[in-house]
Amino acid sequence: MRVTGTAQREAWLTHTSPPVEQVRPDLWSVPVPIPDSPLRYTLTHEYRFHGLADRVRMLLAHHERRCDEVIAILARLGPATVWRVTQEMSWSRGWSAATGFMRRAAIAEAGAHLRHLADAGASP
Repeated sequence: MRVTGTAQREAWLTHTSPPVEQVRPDLWSVPVPIPDSPLRYTLTHEYRFHGLADRVRMLLAHHERRCDEVIAILARLGPATVWRVTQEMSWSRGWSAATGFMRRAAIAEAGAHLRHLADAGASP
């Protein structure tokens, strides 16, 4: 749905259920109920799983832990590049084992957390 103009956007926001949250000027968040079912899912991070709602809660908790880790790294190092923060983060197989695509994915993950924290106005 494309919403243009302040009046139209306000009208849409007040008549939308569930509530819509503006994350930043170009990004909106709509909470969506996640059904729990006996289906088996393969989304990310290495293994298949049951229980989508539980997996989403786990990923949200993982995101919060990663943000806390990045804040702690920046508090310790001061201003740092994405590369440096990535090297300091904990990785399941260790940073030295991350090569090729996995290393680029790690850098992208660190960059995403840094961007999220900057957008949220977080500081070490």
